[in-house]
This record gives sequence, structure tokens and C-alpha cells, in this order.
Amino acid sequence: MGEERKRERRQRVQRMAVQKALDWLYDHHELAIARWADEEYCGCLDQDEVQRITRLNLEDEGFHQFFSQNMCEFLLCDGRLRIGRRKVPVIELLLGPDGPLMSVEQRCYLEMLCAQPLRLYEIQDVQPGVGFWLLDMLTRRGRRMMFVRERAASRELHRWDTLGARLIVVDDHVELSGALYPIPREHANWLVDTLRSKRLPSSKAARKREIGHWIVDTWLHYVGAEPEIPEIVDAATGEPVTLVTDHYQVHDWAQLERCLASQPDVDGDRGEGWLRICPVNEHKNRVLASIQPKGDNRLTLFTRTLGRADEQRRWLETLAGEAIAHRTREIADPVAMMRAGVEPRASDQETGIPEEVQRELKHTYMQEHYEKWLDTPLPALDGQTPRQAAATPDGRERLIRLLKDMELHESRTKHPFDFSFLWHELGLKR
Repeated sequence: MGEERKRERRQRVQRMAVQKALDWLYDHHELAIARWADEEYCGCLDQDEVQRITRLNLEDEGFHQFFSQNMCEFLLCDGRLRIGRRKVPVIELLLGPDGPLMSVEQRCYLEMLCAQPLRLYEIQDVQPGVGFWLLDMLTRRGRRMMFVRERAASRELHRWDTLGARLIVVDDHVELSGALYPIPREHANWLVDTLRSKRLPSSKAARKREIGHWIVDTWLHYVGAEPEIPEIVDAATGEPVTLVTDHYQVHDWAQLERCLASQPDVDGDRGEGWLRICPVNEHKNRVLASIQPKGDNRLTLFTRTLGRADEQRRWLETLAGEAIAHRTREIADPVAMMRAGVEPRASDQETGIPEEVQRELKHTYMQEHYEKWLDTPLPALDGQTPRQAAATPDGRERLIRLLKDMELHESRTKHPFDFSFLWHELGLKR
């Protein structure tokens, strides 16, 4: 209980220090802050990006609070305001003789906060509700993982996430300062390469400020850009993935069950539903269609491309004859749904596909796709296959980045695919 009261008191001191500092700055330098925000904090943005971020601030209260916290902390720690002909570091204004009246604890906290650099980190592991392990992506030698105690963010972050953050030491552990810059992996990797190729200032303060601005700029360009929706293609046919559900009325269950039982490539029963399967090799099968009973006299046939939907519909109707009658077809384009901000439906009740069938469909598809992927020339690897790239140090580095991207994307899906076999096949360590 004593530790909890100590923590709450420390947090009050921190909040009061930041609030006093911001109140004083806006009372005395409001115009200079507005100019700094336009010319320096958001100075990298084009007109379209400014409009999108302005719209997000107006329409999304959560984003507005997030954006404001990031900007205000950067103002305190790395901001410089034009006062007359000089650009004066904000911390000098706050802690100088004409600055706000603050307690010793508040001044010490601001000094400590402003001394910490904004850095780019990669999540190595997560303990949800407790914290996560970080690795500094901008340090090449002597890198060591740090455990950051953070309850809320650790429930949202995943292994291989990349983010900009400022870390502070509190008693015997490390915490986030408050600001957070989630940056997609491809942007983070670009930033690492860019900063490694740049000649950064020799002054520690100037280098700290420049790296901080690069991280902020990268994040702002990301949130200010219109989201890109990738094309989703079926690996077996090359067709765009389209979720197709044909609905049938069943006139004779007994005849239908006999017809399906007679097919060597159909597995299942009325209780669990049926799968029509096509062998890929001696170890793997591909699911062509899922047939699911719905109530006393209904049936659905689910496929994942229009071409396959037409093919499987002809097969089922020829096989079952008068035992069934087609009623309607439901088509869902996952790309169009994502563009509209709608999550593709995935529950048993909505798609008619049991959870275990969804999982098996995905696993079969992904396993088949990535077994071929190992020997497929990739633009991301300059035309080499993953196996070829694994033979060189530069290729291995690019492969590791690629695998982390894939694992991170999968970790956010309903049934994450396990990529361990790829790491093993390529002889790479996580």
C-alpha cells in the first residue's frame, strides 16, 4: 500500500510539473508556440497531410488527445521558440529566472524528462498488462534489451511492433514518459537506414533533437497519409479473394447426405458440416468449399473466389439434384470492406463457417503459400528467393525484417499463423 501511495504521489508531481510548464508557456509565448507547431513540429507535412491530420483532430477525440500529448512533450523536451532573433530552448525558458514558480521536485522532473532522447524501439516480447521488452533500433553495438513497465500499452502492442518513445527511469524500473509514436515496420526500417547513412551533428543536444525530429516526421507522414489497401489474391488460382456464400433450401436431407458420402473428396457429416478437399501433395490438402447445414432446411456453400464459387455450385447442384434448391448468393469483397472501414465478417453466425473450419482454411492456405514462397523470387529481395537471400549477410538482414513484418501482421489476426517453420528452413534466429 505504501508503494502504491508513493507511485500516485510521484505521478501527481509529474502531472503538475508538466501542466504548470505548459500553462506558463501558453500564457507568455502562445504566438511563438503556434509558429513552432506550424513550422517545426508539423513543418514536414504537405497540404493534403495537414488537412487529414486536422480532420482527425476534429473528428476523433482519442486521436486529438494522443496528438496533443505527443506535441506538448516534444515542445517541452526538444522545442525551441523564436524569441526576438534567437531560438531559445523551451527548457531554458522554463527553468530560467523568469520562468514559472515550481517546487524542487517539479523542476527536477522536468530536467530529467528533457534530458531523455526520443528514440526508435522494436518490441522483442510482451507481457500483457505488465510491460514489454524493447531494443533500440538505432544502436548497432552494445545493444541490450530493456524491460519497460507499462500496463495499458502492453495490452495493445505485439512482438516486432516499432515505435518512437522516450524512456524514464523511476526507482528500480523503466517507464514510458507519456508520448508514444507508433510507426509501421516498413517506415521504421526506412528510418533506420536513412539515419545510418546521414552525417548527424556532433553535438549531443543537436543530435538528440535531430533524431527526435526524424522520428516525429516519420510518424506524422504515416498518420497524415491516406491508408493503402493491399490487393488480396488467392495463391492457388491467382484470382482476387472474394468471400462467396451460396444459400440453399434442402428438400431431402437423406438424399443429400448419401450424395455427399459417395464423394471420395468430401469429408464430414450433417452434424459438423462438410469440406470438399483437393490434395496438394502427400502431406497437404486444399479446401475447395465448405458446406454447412443451417437449421432444419437450409444449407450454405462457402468459397473464397468467384471462379471457384461458380465451379463448386455447379458440382453441388449436379450431385444433389432435386434434394436442394438454390435461393440466393451473398458476395463480400474484403478489400472494399476494408476501404469502407468495415471488418470482414468472421463469426460462425455471420458466415456460416464454424470457427475450426475458418482456422483450418486459413492454415492450409498459408502453409501452402509460404512453402512456395521459400523458392519464389521477391522484389523485396532484389529478385532473389528467400533461400538464396539467406546465403548472404545482407540477404539475411532483409529476410529477418521481412519475417518480422509478416509475423507482426499475423499477430493482429483472429487465427495467427505460425511462421516458425520459415525461420527454421532459412536457418535464421528470431
